Amino acid sequence: MLFVEDRDEYKGFPCIVVFTKKAVRIGYVGVPVEKFPYIWDKLKNVGFFRYKTHIDAEPDDVDHVWISPSIASLGDTIDIETLKEYYKDASLRVRQHAIGYAIRHTMPKLKKVGPVKKLDYYKDACLKLIDTILELE
Repeated sequence: MLFVEDRDEYKGFPCIVVFTKKAVRIGYVGVPVEKFPYIWDKLKNVGFFRYKTHIDAEPDDVDHVWISPSIASLGDTIDIETLKEYYKDASLRVRQHAIGYAIRHTMPKLKKVGPVKKLDYYKDACLKLIDTILELE
């Protein structure tokens, strides 16, 4: 299950921060499809990013390619407390499954356990990515 925690627009670019079933957040910036090849070519030289042509938070959007500032989630810790909050109205079995899934699929990949990065951290990472994109244009 995917929870959209924030949906906004900054300087003409849509930004979305999602909370995933793995109990981590991912921020995405929508780049117009026609500008994507040029922007992606430039971004590869300035940082570590990943992209998707489709994200579940925007299933009908065919006008954007979604770039994520991947560095924002490196070393992050799973946010079990937020996961519990999102599943508070679910049955005990569903809550236990969600927590177990997050632990099994995310914890082994973490290099270190650090503080949980909250929503504002990811929103800020997306805004910085947009500023970087505008500087490269």
